[in-house]
Amino acid sequence: MKSINKLAGVFAPLIFCLSFTLQGILREDYDPVKMYISALSIGKYGWIQIVNFILFGILLFIFSVSLLRDAKKSNTTMTGPILLIICSVCFFLSGPFEMDPIGTVSSNITIHGTIHGLLGGIAFLLMPIICFVFYYFMKNESNLKKFRNWTLIFGIVISLTLLLFTFATKIESLNKVLSDFQGFLQRLVLMPYMLWVCLYAFKLYSRSIKSYDSNKIPENLKNY
Repeated sequence: MKSINKLAGVFAPLIFCLSFTLQGILREDYDPVKMYISALSIGKYGWIQIVNFILFGILLFIFSVSLLRDAKKSNTTMTGPILLIICSVCFFLSGPFEMDPIGTVSSNITIHGTIHGLLGGIAFLLMPIICFVFYYFMKNESNLKKFRNWTLIFGIVISLTLLLFTFATKIESLNKVLSDFQGFLQRLVLMPYMLWVCLYAFKLYSRSIKSYDSNKIPENLKNY
């Protein structure tokens, strides 16, 4: 069961990214370079991305809770898993609380659009923080030494791309220049995070499988 929970963390980003990528290719009314991923929730086929958000949130939540249980059993910090749980809830709720169409004037912004923006802001802010938190607490796990270094790299990359994305959307002069690339810039932040989640979950899944196989071997044969 523990292995299955870890697999949820492997498949969550794979399904999520594959879904919005295929939608971006197939939908004629959508430009993945210019438009946010959440814009896929709008229109006739918007329900597909809404379901995609919800499914990703559920799978990431299952993975995060399994990490929380592992942390409780080993009496280690629960900070990382808790942040992942918060992130999963933000993605889950981003489904039903869909964004407003791009270019909506401030007077016409809806409550669900405002909530979607807040949820997205929290999720994106947590992405580099989660990497740095896990990097710090991986120092006591010798079998994650190499991946710990990669976690630091992912954290730095996500931080830099998040800064670029934030400046490009919040600073008016940059917004005018990069307005046609906001979808691309958003993906520059999101994709490294998704890759990190997938790799980390796969690392833990592989370790749990090895542990399970080792426990099946009789004690008198383990030294042979």
